[in-house]
Amino acid sequence: MNLPPYAQYPRLTGEGILLREVLPADIPALMAIFFYDGKPADTLTEAREMQARIDADYAAGNSIPLVHS
Repeated sequence: MNLPPYAQYPRLTGEGILLREVLPADIPALMAIFFYDGKPADTLTEAREMQARIDADYAAGNSIPLVHS
């Protein structure tokens, strides 16, 4: 089984949709839906800290977070 992290971050595409890596520039636009461990991000700083944990989860092979683009 091929587990993350991958040499190239996955991109999933279909008719009218692209799912890709969450980038730092995406975080402000995702505030309304930014959660980690069931807790919503209340501030941009908190969202950035959550994204750092999400990135660490990916690096450890525990998840593949994607965003609709």
